Amino acid sequence: MVIAILGGRPMTLNEPRRLRAEFLRRAISELGLGDVTVADCKVEQLNGKYDFITARAVARLGKFFGMAWHLAHSETKWVLPKGESAKSELDEAKQTWQGGFRLVPSLTHPASAIVIAEHVQRKGKR
Repeated sequence: MVIAILGGRPMTLNEPRRLRAEFLRRAISELGLGDVTVADCKVEQLNGKYDFITARAVARLGKFFGMAWHLAHSETKWVLPKGESAKSELDEAKQTWQGGFRLVPSLTHPASAIVIAEHVQRKGKR
């Protein structure tokens, strides 16, 4: 929502829980963000291809790549705040996934990081 307010639109917000999805729709309406939509389904059921994918507290990194990979195209950038587990989750994910990965230190917590990923694909896929 913050990214949409700052001008990052059009945008699709994914929220499978009904009450939270309704809250997001009300906020979008009240803020006049007409080009922001809410998909109230599990990420695995979402369709489309996106330039940016971001998520917080959904699943471990490798699992999330598997859940949302169908939404990415070759130039998609993933921006994934992972907290203090960022390095260990990235090391674990690299066993199954390949791409360009980097950790960016969090500005809000010195031990936390954000995973930035590009060209993500399962190992062995071309």
